[in-house]
Amino acid sequence: MGHCIQGVVTRSAARLPPGWPAPVPLSQGFFIVPLFEAVLDTIEKKEGGVLPGFTFLDKGLSETLASASVASPLAYVETDYFGGDGCQGAVAYDRGSVIFGPANGDIGPISSALAQIGTVRGDAYDEFEALGLGRFRRMDDFAECEKFKRG
Repeated sequence: MGHCIQGVVTRSAARLPPGWPAPVPLSQGFFIVPLFEAVLDTIEKKEGGVLPGFTFLDKGLSETLASASVASPLAYVETDYFGGDGCQGAVAYDRGSVIFGPANGDIGPISSALAQIGTVRGDAYDEFEALGLGRFRRMDDFAECEKFKRG
């Protein structure tokens, strides 16, 4: 089974750019703002292209997220798995600066970034599971989310 999503996990989406999708509630008071390709296309592209190991994270998106993190810590996450093979990437921001990453690999970067912004693993396997992010396996899952439709 595949897993392919990208989004911003935060406790406050207040400083994210206007026109971005509505935040979808997760556990522990966090939300994820799904970043559909149409949204990513609205962000100014900067010289240098996509960061190594990522599909969508480029300098323009990173600068946008750093600015948004002045209001609340946040993490950019992306996954791309199919049939057990693939990778994930993440970067965490707070007060306008990177506090973790950018990092990518088979397993771990997302949970590490989520821990940096205050996610508590508790009894869950990892921070990703603790927030309930596993229920979203593809970007269409966000469009089917009742909260997203009302957003």
